[in-house]
This record gives sequence, C-alpha cells and structure tokens, in this order.
Amino acid sequence: MLAEPTVEPPRMTENSHRMTFFRQSGWMMIATVGSGVLMFLVHFCSKKMSKEEYASFGALIQLINWMTIPALGLQMAFAQQTSAAITDARRHQLVGTVRAVMGGTFCIWLAMVVVAVLDRDQLLSVFKLSSFTSLWLTVGVALMMLWLPIFQGLLQGRQNFLWLGWVAILNGAGRLCLGAAIVFLLHGQAAGLMQGVLLGLVAAVGAGFWQSRDLLRGTAAPFDWRPWLRLVIPFTIGLGAYQFIFSADAIVVQNYLGEGGEAAPYIIGGTLARAIVAF
Repeated sequence: MLAEPTVEPPRMTENSHRMTFFRQSGWMMIATVGSGVLMFLVHFCSKKMSKEEYASFGALIQLINWMTIPALGLQMAFAQQTSAAITDARRHQLVGTVRAVMGGTFCIWLAMVVVAVLDRDQLLSVFKLSSFTSLWLTVGVALMMLWLPIFQGLLQGRQNFLWLGWVAILNGAGRLCLGAAIVFLLHGQAAGLMQGVLLGLVAAVGAGFWQSRDLLRGTAAPFDWRPWLRLVIPFTIGLGAYQFIFSADAIVVQNYLGEGGEAAPYIIGGTLARAIVAF
C-alpha cells in the first residue's frame, strides 16, 4: 500500500520563527482585547434605554452563554484536528467532521427553538421582556454562537491568525456599531441591541466561513462520532460548568428583581466584573 502523501511546511530559521511568533501572538492579543473592549462598550447604550430594557438585555446575554455551552469545546477540538490534517485521508475526515458537527449543532439549535416556542410565555416572564422580538433574536444569536467556534477552530488549526483575529474584531465591532446605531438613531431597546449582536455574529461567522469554504466543498469521509466525542465532552463539561455558574446570577436576579428595572444596577455591576475577569 502506498504511503499517504504529506504536506511539509517550509522550514524557517530561528530568527524568522521568533519574529513570526511575536507578530502572530501580538496580533491575537490586540484582536482579543479589542474585541472584548468593543463588546463591553455596547453596555454604554444603556444611557439611551430604559432600566427595564437594559436589564432584560443583560440577562439575555447571559442566557446566550448558557445556550452555547454545547459548543464550548469545539474550537480546541477543531484546531487540533485541522493542524493534524496533513494527509488527504485526514483532510477528508476533517471535511466530514465539519459537516457532521454543523448538522449536529443545528439539531441542538432546533431543540432550543422548540423549547423557546413551547415556553415562550415563561421566558417572557423570567426575563421581563416587553415583546417576543428580543426572544426570537436571542434564539437566532444562539445558532451563530454554536457555529462560530467551528470556524475559529479551523482558522486556528490552519494558523490563519490574521483572519482569526478579524473574526473576533468583526464580532465585537458589529455588535457595538450596529447595536448603537439602532439604539441611538432608531430608538431601539433590548431588541435593537440584540439585533446588533446577531448582525455582528453573522459578519464573524461569514468571514470564518469564507476563509474555510474549501473544507465544506471537499470530499468528506464518514464521520465517527465516538472518538471525537471522547475528545470534546471533557472540554464541554469542564468549561460548561464554569460558564453556567459564571452567568447564572444575572438570570436569577432578573427573574426575582427585574420588575421596574430594579435589576439594572446589578446587571451593570455584574457586567463590569465579568469584563475584568475576562480581561
């Protein structure tokens, strides 16, 4: 049997390797911190919103963190598999994995849609929403959040750090610019800010998709769920437990203190604390 062809990267000198490392790591630090700052600045739109609407928006952001728990381990798993795809066979396996996981996460999202439809009145009550629009936009955001780590992992595994950074910046910039425009110019409230979140994520996912489109068009090998899940589940459980606890307080406070916007000061303080931890 003939050996599988491999693709060897060009060799680099020690100096060029060092410069490349510092250039890429510096860019990723700038992009990550910049994206986080842009996302935090969205909360200054609260000055043009009622306390009730801002508190609802802050709690919905934490709900999104819950909804994306199934995807927490995807970026690391795809980064590992993509970096190891140095033969045609492994590349075909990667193509099959991308398609299967996108389909699987879409099914998880459909289950969320069903829950949102069946429990919409209860969700409106818990989050003190003034309309169903904010809820449906949040559900749409969840799909983008489930898919975003897939493309981030592909970019990271390919060492395409330029676009990995731009994906993060597009997410934050789209959220801030579009959300602020809707709130300040069109007098939008929680639903308006959630539109900005959705549009920013669409831009980020679209950029990641465009840079990885060849992995969706190539020949796909059959996907074996078992070994892949053994890799992903530990990440998901560990990171998911942290994210669940990290986000739960805002939802609980909004449920019990949300009437009349009483939860707004707590939402603002919690957001600042999370920003400090994330930084």
